[in-house]
Amino acid sequence: YLTGIQIQYDLPEKLNASILFAKNAPNAYAESFFGEGWSLISHFNYRINYFSKFGLSFSYSPFVEENYISNRLTLSDFRQTIIGLDYSFGYGFWELSGEIITAWYRVPIFNILLDDSILGGNFFTLNTTSFYMDLKYEFPFLTGAYAAYRFDILSFGEGPDGSGGRTAWDQEVIRNALSFGYR
Repeated sequence: YLTGIQIQYDLPEKLNASILFAKNAPNAYAESFFGEGWSLISHFNYRINYFSKFGLSFSYSPFVEENYISNRLTLSDFRQTIIGLDYSFGYGFWELSGEIITAWYRVPIFNILLDDSILGGNFFTLNTTSFYMDLKYEFPFLTGAYAAYRFDILSFGEGPDGSGGRTAWDQEVIRNALSFGYR
C-alpha cells in the first residue's frame, strides 16, 4: 500500500531498526493523499533483556487530504511530525508497558466566513500528546489468567482562538480501565 524504500537491520535478540522512505503517509489510501513530497517513517527497538525493551519512533509525513479547499494549497507545506517512545518491562508475574506519542501538525489558516480564501499563506502549528500505561499481573496459581489496569490520556496543545489569543484546541481525554482475562 506504500511506494518506497525500506531499510531494516536486526541484531538478534538485541536491536531492531527500520527506516522507510515512502510516497504516502502509512494511514493514507492510495488516491486520497497528495503525491507531493515523501514520508520518513522509522522505528528503533532495543531489547534490554528477555523481559524488557525500549523503542523510539519518528515520522515526518503529509496529512492533508485532497478536497475542494486543499486544492488551493501547496500541500507539501502542511506536514506532520510524530515522535514516540514505547517500553515494556517484566519482572516475575508483573508486566509494565506503555507508550508516549507527540504529534505536531502545520495547519493552514482559511478565511471561511468571507470567501474560503487562504489568508496570505499563513499557518499555525497544533500538537497533541498521548500516553498510555498498562500494568498486568499473571496469576501463578491459574495458568493463563491475568488482571490488567490501563491508564490513557490524550491532551491537546494550544491554537489560535480567533481573537488574537490562544486556547487548547480540544479537551483532554482521560480513561482508566480494569480488566480480568484468560488466554
